[in-house]
Amino acid sequence: MSELLLKRGSKQVWLETLEPPFLFALPFPVGPFACMLWAERGIPAEHRRALCDQLLTSGCRYVVCGGIECEAWHDTADDSYRVIDPTGEASEALVMTTWHEGEPAKDVMFFLLNCTSFGDHNFEHYLILQIGRDLRQAKKLSTLAGKHRFEDDAAQQAHQPAGRRTTIEVE
Repeated sequence: MSELLLKRGSKQVWLETLEPPFLFALPFPVGPFACMLWAERGIPAEHRRALCDQLLTSGCRYVVCGGIECEAWHDTADDSYRVIDPTGEASEALVMTTWHEGEPAKDVMFFLLNCTSFGDHNFEHYLILQIGRDLRQAKKLSTLAGKHRFEDDAAQQAHQPAGRRTTIEVE
């Protein structure tokens, strides 16, 4: 079951907890989005592959992997992408991937919500997939996301339009 953790302007952050077999429906319309895969335990390769295939065919364009076996999740997402775009020439299908071995969830969450926009992708939808049903970890991820402030939040609070910041140079 998906839970909307944060909605600020047009941006939404959702949390989904999953166990194999991985079957899920996006909680938002199909289109480009960034995803954080946070694994609480090891998962067999065939289940990792099935989930990565689902994500990429649903519009995921950035996969941020953390937790247990995060490098294996990263490699699996890369393999799924190679099937979708074997020549690497379809720029609209480009998928970025990162893994964050040994990094705490708060740092991986920060990366997801602050560092994943690229090219023409300025994501409005973010999906956090927790692999495993650890309720304490789900609460932690929910709390971390709920505390997040998108870059345009500060601009709105300062009564400046997003993207229009005043910079003062000091010599």
